Amino acid sequence: MLMRRWRWLIGAALILNILIMMYLVQQPLSSSTYSHQTQGHNLQQDGHSPETFANSVTVILRDFENFDNAIVDTIKELQSVLPGVKVLVIGDTQPYPPLHVDKTWNTDIVSLQVNLLHNYSSSRPDHLIKTKFVLLLPDGVRLKHWRNLQTAANHLGGKGRTKAVAVGVGQQPLQCLSLDVDLKRWQVTFTTHNASSDYCDNLFTTG
Repeated sequence: MLMRRWRWLIGAALILNILIMMYLVQQPLSSSTYSHQTQGHNLQQDGHSPETFANSVTVILRDFENFDNAIVDTIKELQSVLPGVKVLVIGDTQPYPPLHVDKTWNTDIVSLQVNLLHNYSSSRPDHLIKTKFVLLLPDGVRLKHWRNLQTAANHLGGKGRTKAVAVGVGQQPLQCLSLDVDLKRWQVTFTTHNASSDYCDNLFTTG
């Protein structure tokens, strides 16, 4: 009777050891498989496309003439590079003549002039910005590739003090200026850059 009990205990121990060994052998394989699956998933998450990047940026068109502008063509070009990107056309008053913008272009025309017949927030562009990044463009600018903006956005995604990125055009030399931003009036005042400062507020081309 005692021998049978010992044999049963020895058999159970052997089976338990076999199960443990099988688990240890399978664990690295499972971890490796999970790692590859996770890496693949992360690559899919991190793999940007024009459509996904467009969801993270709002384009603001602020500098344009009333009677002589290319706003519609500029928006059309933006939509071809960044399909579905949010565009805000901001003016002191409603553009004239009225703009005929395709309804599928995800565009809002905002007048900074307060209208008592409309909601107060309708004249506040900041209430319409829901994205992580904002791109300020003058009328008539053409983007060659969306990855140029992705590169600029990468500079803003770090832990440094960078709050804005200026993108140069062509090979023209750049000059540094200081600026003062008035959010209430949506105005920017440029002044000569202070040489003693280590930071640059604004870049513009001198060519």
